Amino acid sequence: MMELLRPLTARDASECGRNWMRMVVVGLALSTIAPAIIAPAMAAETKVLRVASPADLAVLDPVFVPIVITREYGMMVYEELFAWDSKLQSKPQMVSEWSTSPDGLT
Repeated sequence: MMELLRPLTARDASECGRNWMRMVVVGLALSTIAPAIIAPAMAAETKVLRVASPADLAVLDPVFVPIVITREYGMMVYEELFAWDSKLQSKPQMVSEWSTSPDGLT
């Protein structure tokens, strides 16, 4: 019992520091290898996205309705023919091939 109540020495503090450093190294190692172990199991699962709408959707056509919530719903549900990438370049999503008219207007 008296052993637990003795004052800390420099050796005790040094050992505490080494133990702390070991825990940090082990934690970092586990955080880097854990995704590689867990990812294959997660990929096999079916993923479901549930969205709670903050308002009722009266019309589901995002083209003819200027209401923001309808457009957001349409973007989540319907695929687009083309979409913008991070550099704002048009990239095909559902289109396998396309062409431009000789005059470049269509």
